[in-house]
Amino acid sequence: QYSPSQAATQRRTAICVERFGGLSRGKVVTVPVVVPRFGVLTVSTGGDISLFDAKTSKPIWKYKSNAPFVSKPSVLDDIAYVVGKDQYVHAISMKSGKSIWNWFTQVPLTNAPLAAGNLVALQVPEEGLVALSTTPGDKVSGLVLWKSKAAGNPITLTKEGLITWDEPSRTM
Repeated sequence: QYSPSQAATQRRTAICVERFGGLSRGKVVTVPVVVPRFGVLTVSTGGDISLFDAKTSKPIWKYKSNAPFVSKPSVLDDIAYVVGKDQYVHAISMKSGKSIWNWFTQVPLTNAPLAAGNLVALQVPEEGLVALSTTPGDKVSGLVLWKSKAAGNPITLTKEGLITWDEPSRTM
């Protein structure tokens, strides 16, 4: 039944989320990301990153990791940036589902990355705010642009710089 009310729209969305969630190879813990021209991207606690056809919900490709993913991926210029408890930032081609580069750190990653401009920024426990290049050239282990002790998770990139939000101190 079609109803123009917002509640009906939310119910349809919930049904869609369940349908895609059931198709991934583990419990989906982030909101699926709709990627124009590609489909619906999900990450799971089973260590999978999966791309599904938005019309049929059939799997297109799957990338497997050794540990769970617990944060929402960020997509920029046909590349998905996903962090995992395997201590890696994964740069995955949306076209093929193959790894382009992986950056390793000493701690499990649970904070969502932000891909914007020419960088991927994320808050790394015990290290602070880290910015990686979206185009590390031939460095398959990624390329760190800079590190900062700034608190908070990145939320957007402006002309003036990166804006972060620190929930514990409630500061931007």
